Amino acid sequence: MILVTGAGGQLGRDIIRLFPTQKLGKVKGFTRCEWDVTDLRRSQEIMYSQKPDVVIHCAAYTQVDDCEQNRSHAYAVHVTASRNLAILCKEVGARLIYISTDYVFDGNKKEGYVEKDIPRPINVYGKTKRLGERWVERVLTDFLIIRTSWLFGTCGNNFVRTISSKCKETSDLYVVNDQWGCPTYTGHLAQKMFTLIQKDIRGIIHVAAEGFCSWYEFACEIARCVKGKAHIHPISSEQLNRRAKRPTYSMLFSNRLKMEGEGNLPHWKEGLAAYFKEVDPLPAIEGVKWRKLVKHCDDRGTFMEVVRDDDNWLERFGQLSASMTYPGVIKAFHYHEHQDDIWYFPYGNVQVVLHDLREDSPTYRVTEVYYMGEENPSVLLIPKKVAHGYRVLGNQPAMIVYLTTKSYQKEKPDEFRIPYNDPKIGFDWETKFR
Repeated sequence: MILVTGAGGQLGRDIIRLFPTQKLGKVKGFTRCEWDVTDLRRSQEIMYSQKPDVVIHCAAYTQVDDCEQNRSHAYAVHVTASRNLAILCKEVGARLIYISTDYVFDGNKKEGYVEKDIPRPINVYGKTKRLGERWVERVLTDFLIIRTSWLFGTCGNNFVRTISSKCKETSDLYVVNDQWGCPTYTGHLAQKMFTLIQKDIRGIIHVAAEGFCSWYEFACEIARCVKGKAHIHPISSEQLNRRAKRPTYSMLFSNRLKMEGEGNLPHWKEGLAAYFKEVDPLPAIEGVKWRKLVKHCDDRGTFMEVVRDDDNWLERFGQLSASMTYPGVIKAFHYHEHQDDIWYFPYGNVQVVLHDLREDSPTYRVTEVYYMGEENPSVLLIPKKVAHGYRVLGNQPAMIVYLTTKSYQKEKPDEFRIPYNDPKIGFDWETKFR
């Protein structure tokens, strides 16, 4: 069994999503709400009861500027909690994978850093992460410290999401052009981590994307990908005046990967393309819109922003409805002549099938499949005259919450049902999500 701390973060979520459990056993993730690593009793309770083979320690206090003011909390998360986790791993015989950072280096080496370079962190975040590394090395022999750089993933807040959003909201952006690093897509990192764990590689290793750039160059590439209209201006770190000092050159390169016969991660531009394909895939049916939702979690609970008025997904609001459907049931295979729908499934998991019935559409008779629900939080816009239905997966009921552009009229319903097994559609409902 593999346990993952910080599973609500962008890397943790991709580890849970991408690790092939049939090869490494069950992967169980814990968010901060479920496992606060600074709570020793909770750590003991989980480690003694689960007795994992591997613990992947992703939990971190990543607000670099806040670490300068909240030094005790940074120390508790990165140092004390990591020490305690290392001791517990030794007690139960588990291997510890510690996720570290490029910020353990001072940034003075223009050619970047390899594993043998001596860490000299210059801010509280980097110093406490380095102390966490040292405790892992001191307590354990069966460990892997993975240093990585400038992470971005589909879950949670990060630089890519921020720039993508601001490119649509403002005309001018100012981004530092005197810090260089390797922007790394968490999906690529998670896949490489699986390989390293499977090969039982130990010690310290650098795993970051191929290539490097400045934050300014990174922002310009993001803007290009989203076709943003904002003008991006380069500024200095001194002009930005952040609380925590950042290393100027924090590019990570790896001699260990070569020694272990492993290739580097894809280039950071490939990672960026993979990110946008994941968060905003191009639907096969004309007019359909789909978006992955981001769950924000803290000690009070969770929050997800489902749809906004400035998304302009619906021309008008007609009705908000909710429905619960039992496992195995195929529900609501029909279409509307005058009504658009927005679908969201807060509970359960479903397979959604769409079929374009618009004869004047370039995607006429195209069938498309989506997987939605708790395991893949997302929202879907279904245009009028696109047939739609869903099948409940698993053993739990599924709840759908849906917005429509028209209110339901019992006397004259805008709803035209189609047999779910209509040969004209020719869809096998046992087909897995692609």
